[in-house]
Amino acid sequence: MQFSTWGYENFTFHGVSIAGLCTTIHVKELGVAFDVANGPLFLNSARHFFLTHGHADHAAGLPYLLSMRALTKQPQAQVYLPESLLEPMEKILKLWQEIEGHNYNYVLHPVRPERIFHVKGIYFVKPFPTIHRIPSTGYTVFEVKKKLKRELLEASREEIMALKDEGKEIHEIEETPVISFTGDTQIEFFDRCEWIKKSKILFMEVSFIDDKRTVDETRFWGHIHLEELLPRIREFEGEKLVLIHLSARYRSEDLIGILQKRLSPEEFAKVHVFPRGE
Repeated sequence: MQFSTWGYENFTFHGVSIAGLCTTIHVKELGVAFDVANGPLFLNSARHFFLTHGHADHAAGLPYLLSMRALTKQPQAQVYLPESLLEPMEKILKLWQEIEGHNYNYVLHPVRPERIFHVKGIYFVKPFPTIHRIPSTGYTVFEVKKKLKRELLEASREEIMALKDEGKEIHEIEETPVISFTGDTQIEFFDRCEWIKKSKILFMEVSFIDDKRTVDETRFWGHIHLEELLPRIREFEGEKLVLIHLSARYRSEDLIGILQKRLSPEEFAKVHVFPRGE
């Protein structure tokens, strides 16, 4: 299996995502992994594991990964997963620990819409609902910054210090969506949470991009076809739309060629295919 690395601004993304085979993407700087595929060993350096759903190509590697982490004495793994997946995954992990004769070091966190998970420094993760054939969820990494209130931007230093001495709040909290990851979903996820379209980087599944499978067939299996994305791509307000989960039927050069033909130059400049097979 060939893994790819792509860097954008302050983040490095390492992993692979091919429809029906395996999906995992590690964000090195945050110690965060979205899905775990078959548990590749480079995920040992992650600490937070966000599972989008229970299909094997996204989640089957969790027992192996936790086993390897236990053997190499890694810090406790924090695993986040849809609430309906909690009980069956706990059973699976207990059975593997029994089979192997040693204990794994992990905590399973059920994901609910209102829950927020701190991951590192100024970053936290918030889930958003997706639409697949089984219960599923996407995740967004937010960056939190404290900034001077807008109405005080033109105030003098003396005026600001006077307000502070009076006990007045001079700062406001700004939460910016920087990375969103869908996992498997239908196109309607786009309308579930307003911040998704504003994410600086959006990893979005698009499994088929031509007539190798129709839109109806793609939707039946809970996925997105390029034909559904085309009329909505301009709704994305962020900087990079990263297409993942593309079918193994496409070669890298074919993917790029098709996208160049179907997208405007402005749209194509925003799109990145991960992995590219480079």
